[in-house]
Amino acid sequence: MTIQASAQVAAITDSEESRRPRLLLSAFACNPYRGSEPGVGWNRAISAVESCDTWVLCVEESHGPAIRRYLAEHGPIADLHFIPIKRNFVASIASRIPGLYYLSYRIWQWQAYQVAIKLHQQVHFDLIHQATFCGYREPGYLWRLSSHASGSGRRPAFVWGPLGGTQNFPMPMLSAVGKIGAAREALRTMLNRLSLRFGFRVRQAMRAADVVLAANTTVKRDLDKAFDCDVGLLLETGVNRTVLPMPKDSADSLRVLWSGVVEPWKAAQLLVRAVALLPGAMSVQVRVVGDGSERRRCQRLAKKLGVDQRIQWLGEMEYNQALQQYAWANVFIFTSMRDTSGNVMLEALDAGLPVIAVDHQGAHDIITDQCGIKVPVESPQQCAQGIADAMCRLAEDPQLRDALSQGALARADQYCWSKQRKRMEEIYQDVLRTRSMRSKCAQS
Repeated sequence: MTIQASAQVAAITDSEESRRPRLLLSAFACNPYRGSEPGVGWNRAISAVESCDTWVLCVEESHGPAIRRYLAEHGPIADLHFIPIKRNFVASIASRIPGLYYLSYRIWQWQAYQVAIKLHQQVHFDLIHQATFCGYREPGYLWRLSSHASGSGRRPAFVWGPLGGTQNFPMPMLSAVGKIGAAREALRTMLNRLSLRFGFRVRQAMRAADVVLAANTTVKRDLDKAFDCDVGLLLETGVNRTVLPMPKDSADSLRVLWSGVVEPWKAAQLLVRAVALLPGAMSVQVRVVGDGSERRRCQRLAKKLGVDQRIQWLGEMEYNQALQQYAWANVFIFTSMRDTSGNVMLEALDAGLPVIAVDHQGAHDIITDQCGIKVPVESPQQCAQGIADAMCRLAEDPQLRDALSQGALARADQYCWSKQRKRMEEIYQDVLRTRSMRSKCAQS
């Protein structure tokens, strides 16, 4: 699945008036066997091909083999071309050095742009969509193509997003992640503010874009304010409705699941502190799926607070194995202090799990009173207490838990990928229609 094999387009012509739009999708992270950003990239690709002939730029090292494996097992997908691009030497080295991953990603984006220039000369794209990573701070370079006409005389439209990453770690919560974690988050907040105000390529991409989409209301507010615009709103991820909920025994103990990378910004420490605030007689089991730099610190805290026997640390799992944990649980807890959305929340909703979530950023938009309980983010102590109170509520009221479970399934349906596909298809159509009208006006 080399670039040459995927891009057999030399014979493409524009003689057919009724041909489908041609889309170049930038999906650095794209993997059929993964969740989070790689899963988003894959689902964007297979959704886009429903309405567009689609070419996908992705990174070779992390995702090329998985894509080849999938296509070998399931056969090729008509009108969908994957073009994995291997990092050059400098990008490969940078990707292994802490703190330089964004530099590696930026170099890869420049490589992708060079490939896209040649491909555009052959294919004459109608649309370019920068999809993953969703972070706004690295817009890549494909937006430059929208400023230049192809051999057909058309300029491709540029869609950017849905974007995330403008949200910051709440300052009152910094004490929950230790001195090193707090210092990192404070530095990130400063860099984020500088990028929004002075990021040169970010501003260039914003000006070049026909449509910019924000993934949540916090990001929309930040982008609207920084760039004096009115960006669209669309969650960057979705669910495939493949996680089938199993019957939960309402009389059983509260079975709580937490899933994610155990890093400072995910604030798993709040879960530990909340469990320590529960009544000793309360029957509760807690499982944590994931690993990271904060895992040992959280385990030490659990032991110190005397709740280490209530929490089972399962470590990192394969995606399909992690999904099976949703069938065990009857409640899901989401504690992240900065997240664009939180794919694990959607997976939990898809499994019919009520979600206890912090009430800000992506979680604020996704979780409603019909599918979960939201906890205000004011201080570490208040937040931990709020999570504990919500757990007690659900343990003591099986009927509420059952009602929220039904609400979770209904809420997940609103974010299924089939509906996300239709929304993006409408955006593509609107962009192409607007471009066509402008072109006709310019010619008249």
